[in-house]
Amino acid sequence: MKTEALNSKNCKILGRHIIHDDVLYLSFSGSCADFLFNGTTLTMKIRTDRADDDIQRGILGVFVNNEFTKKLVLDKPVAEYEIYNNPSNSEDVLIRVIRFSENNFGKAGIISVTSDGELKPVAEKDLKIEFIGDSITCGYGVEGVVLKDNFSTATENPTKAYALKTVEILNADHSLCSWSGNGIITNYIPPEKDESDLGVPLMPTVYRYTDLAGAEFQNITAPEYDFDSFVPDVVVVNLGTNDQSYTRFKEDRVANFGKHYGEFIRYIRTKRPNSIIIGCLGVMGQDLCDEEARQFELLNDPKAFFLKLDQQLDEDGIAVDWHPSEVTHTKMSKVLSAFIKEKLSK
Repeated sequence: MKTEALNSKNCKILGRHIIHDDVLYLSFSGSCADFLFNGTTLTMKIRTDRADDDIQRGILGVFVNNEFTKKLVLDKPVAEYEIYNNPSNSEDVLIRVIRFSENNFGKAGIISVTSDGELKPVAEKDLKIEFIGDSITCGYGVEGVVLKDNFSTATENPTKAYALKTVEILNADHSLCSWSGNGIITNYIPPEKDESDLGVPLMPTVYRYTDLAGAEFQNITAPEYDFDSFVPDVVVVNLGTNDQSYTRFKEDRVANFGKHYGEFIRYIRTKRPNSIIIGCLGVMGQDLCDEEARQFELLNDPKAFFLKLDQQLDEDGIAVDWHPSEVTHTKMSKVLSAFIKEKLSK
C-alpha cells in the first residue's frame, strides 16, 4: 500500500482549490479531483470543520467511470473514507471526488490517498467553462422538495444542477464560483426586511479570491485568485436572483444594481479578455432581466451576451426553499448549452 498527497502530478483538479501543507482543499461546489486508478482499493484521509453540524457539514460525492457510487458525509474532524474497493479490478478506472456542499459550509481537505495502485491525471478537455452564481448554481436543495424538506448540505448536489449538466452536454472542463444567498449589491433578504444585507462578502469580492470562506480553516491569509490557473472559453454569470429580494422594482435600487452589475461584467472582461461572457437570469424570478439585458447592450461587447431563462414551472417540481428541481435544471442546461454552441460557432 502507498500513501500520497493529491496534486497536479497524480490528478486533474478542477474548480477553485488550495493546496496548503500538502492538503488539497476543494473550495467551491463542483470542485473536484479526477484521476485514473489501476488498483483494487483506495481510501482518502479527509479533514473538515462543522463535523457535528448535521445541517452545514461538508459532503463529497464519488463517481467511478462517470457513475455515482457514494456520498461521503464528513461527520468527523479527520477520518479515513473508502473511495474504491474492487478486488477483481485489472484496468484503469476513472475516479472523481467532487464537492457537493458549497464553499460557505463544511470544508473538505483531502490529506492523503492510500491505495495499492497508481494514480494518473486525466487529460484536459478542449472546452473550458467558468460559472459565477448563487444557490441555483450550487444545486441548493435539489435533492429535496419545497414545504416538505428543510435545507441542509445533504440536499445540495451540483451534479444535478444546470452548470454541471451543461458541462456534461458540452464535454467541457469546469470551474464554479457560487455561494448561496449571494448577489451583486446585497445578499438575500426576507420580505419583511427592507435594508440590504452585507453580512457576508458579495460576489464581486468573492470572485477575486480563491477561497475567502476557507482561509481561516486552512490557517492562511486568503489568497487572491490566479486567473491564469483556469482560462475559460466561456464565462456564465447567473446572478441577480438574490438582489431582486431587495430591489423590488424600485427605480433607484434597480439602477444601483445595474451600475454595479455592469461594473462586475467589465471586471470579468479584464480578467477574461478572450472569453465569451454570458449573463443569464430568470428561473426564480425575472424582475431584473431587463436591467441585465440593458447592461449587456451598454457594454457593446461582441463577445458578451444576455440570455433570459424561463421561469420554473410547478409541474416540473420545486425543490427546497422554492429552488429549481432537477427537471428544471435539466431544461436550463439544454437551453444554455445550445446558446453556448451557437456563440462558439460564430
